Amino acid sequence: MNLGTPATVHSTTVRTAKPVPPWKTEPVTLVGDAIHTMVPAGIGAAVALRDAALLCRRITDRTSPLLDSVHAYETTMLDYGFAAVARSSTAAAEYTRLLAWAGTR
Repeated sequence: MNLGTPATVHSTTVRTAKPVPPWKTEPVTLVGDAIHTMVPAGIGAAVALRDAALLCRRITDRTSPLLDSVHAYETTMLDYGFAAVARSSTAAAEYTRLLAWAGTR
């Protein structure tokens, strides 16, 4: 920060999703940041791609009605998606703590 120009430094509010309970499965579902937005920690895009791959797999490999496959995706996605949100929040808090510590040195 000492090398930066103060006029070019801006703050922003970063928000993260809170876990939600399962909902009634409909023909439209959610993937990525639409359901489990998280602070930048290098895993958000990977989780969104995991969502897309899982949804695709559930739909193409289905042996039951389409909405059953979407429901199976949603149930699984909610578990790992919000676990990733928690990991990213923990990583961001640790990064912030380290920055504060480094600033006291």
